[in-house]
Amino acid sequence: MSCATHTVFPRTLEAMPRFFRHISASALQFGLNQALGVLLFFALSRGLSKDVFGELNWSLAVCLTGYTLLGMGLDALVVKRIASGDDPGALLSIYRAHVGWVGVGAYAGVLMLWFLFPGFFKPHLFLPGIALAKTLLFWALPYKQLAAGKERFGILMRMSIVSTVVKTAAILVCWATGNWSVPLLTGIFIAGDAAEWGVSWYLGRGLYTATATQRLSWVALVRESLPQAGVVLFSSALSRFDWIFIGIFVSAARLAEYSFAYKAFEVASLPLLALAPLLVPLFTRWVREMTSDRAEVLHRLLRAELVMAWGTVLWLNLAWVPVVDPLTGGMYGSVNVRTIFLLSLCLPVTYLNNYLWTIHFAHGRLGWILKAFAVGFVLNVVGDVLLIPRFGNEGAAVAFLGAIFVQTLLYHKGIEEVSVPEAWGTQVLCALCVGGAMVGTAWLTGWARLCAASLLYLVGLVLTGRIRPRDFFYLRLRFV
Repeated sequence: MSCATHTVFPRTLEAMPRFFRHISASALQFGLNQALGVLLFFALSRGLSKDVFGELNWSLAVCLTGYTLLGMGLDALVVKRIASGDDPGALLSIYRAHVGWVGVGAYAGVLMLWFLFPGFFKPHLFLPGIALAKTLLFWALPYKQLAAGKERFGILMRMSIVSTVVKTAAILVCWATGNWSVPLLTGIFIAGDAAEWGVSWYLGRGLYTATATQRLSWVALVRESLPQAGVVLFSSALSRFDWIFIGIFVSAARLAEYSFAYKAFEVASLPLLALAPLLVPLFTRWVREMTSDRAEVLHRLLRAELVMAWGTVLWLNLAWVPVVDPLTGGMYGSVNVRTIFLLSLCLPVTYLNNYLWTIHFAHGRLGWILKAFAVGFVLNVVGDVLLIPRFGNEGAAVAFLGAIFVQTLLYHKGIEEVSVPEAWGTQVLCALCVGGAMVGTAWLTGWARLCAASLLYLVGLVLTGRIRPRDFFYLRLRFV
């Protein structure tokens, strides 16, 4: 490599060392949260019957969807404006007032409905308590978004892990003692989310000054976030509408099975969850002055994400039955083979979807993001209505895959930073490598097949140029 190359890249990639340092904190946060969340989810799935477990997940889906909608997209807007240099104190003051009053009003509405329609709440015993827990967690959001916008990911990790730690510890005690009463479980969820709210407030105090240096209005922020609010509306429905629909129109037991597979899909997305909060502030800074060198970094980052996503598809499907059936006593393994296969195909599309969304968001193209989400939402709802009654959980997975796929295609419009042939060419080549690895090892079983398939996948990536030795040299030279 020439001397010129050594002198150009460090100057043009000045933000990248900080970016990669933040990956460790973000990955640790999501890794711990997901690990404890999986343990919590697993303990509940083993300790509760499918009907009770499905009912708990239905209440969680309703409450999380509701409060995401009530956030009106201000969470992402606050992160973006803080990363752009706006006054954190002024933004926090408005956002804190928003979540405070909205949370009080929402929970008052739940209590009123509980009083007026007791028959509806009789089978949904978890709903009032879970609604209170998620109200408290909603109040913690301003401090978390403040930490994310200031790129204080170590503090964000401590804020975000409290509830999961408290709930996991308490649920493990319940599992050991066999005490699974609804009031006790509800109290555990309330205590965990209350603790996270308190810790977030305590840690967030040092991230801003009480005296605002910038005058902002709630109305102006809400008006600015309206396109993002529409995105939140459609994305929330897209991610949990199938849960709610299955719980109401199929059965709680079938929802328990689907939620278990979907949780595995979410855990498999852990690398994306670790990267996502880092990409928003990074892309926000870079799109103002995109250079060819920065574009090359983004290109290689996308290719690495897709290679990782397709590898996860391979490992998730081959390890599913050998791992899940013994762990769950046959409750959630074999019954979910087709569902997890369909959901796993969403992973590579979701990686590309998030990447393109981040570029649009950094450019401020919220209107186009809203249109893409609206199309995805409509397709998902129509697909759920048509497919779930006939095909059950597999129908929900197909509807979700189709909606995400079409939405991702729409995101390509207006983006110069990502080549459509290159992005989808990588998708196709990685898919062929995965398919070849699975077919080529069909004569093996268990862990032997997983290891052999992983090796074949790696060989296929090298032969197709998806993994290149110079990429490793490139990363080592600049980021290690």
